[in-house]
Amino acid sequence: MKGQSYRVRSHLRGTLPAVRLPRALVWIAVLLATLSAALLAVSCAPGVYEGGIDDGSTGARVAGLVRIRESGDRMAIPKVVECLASNDPVVRQEAYRCIQALTGRTLDYRPDDPPLERQAAVNRWVEWCRAEGLVPGATQS
Repeated sequence: MKGQSYRVRSHLRGTLPAVRLPRALVWIAVLLATLSAALLAVSCAPGVYEGGIDDGSTGARVAGLVRIRESGDRMAIPKVVECLASNDPVVRQEAYRCIQALTGRTLDYRPDDPPLERQAAVNRWVEWCRAEGLVPGATQS
């Protein structure tokens, strides 16, 4: 393989001579072009982790749940309970981690259970929130 090269020709025949480039140089150029395109795509993409638990995107909701879990904000538990009922399995899984970290309980909720079982568990969480005085919009005195 040593010494192999690619022949690069100009599309403007006769204006530039054919050039022989070493194979390694061609691969480096392809790699750099690919990395540049990937970096450009990432830098132009909207911030999926901006926003919060009420945002529509999965990434923003998960990031919001992680922030709640890490901050230990128990007043956000009703919003976390809403996320337990999400159709998005990624959001449900993070909501489960969050509620477990905040309360130390599961109330037999499992994010991968069938929808009817999950809904029954969410209803238990709603009742738990009411019993604890944690209702959306309520303030502690």
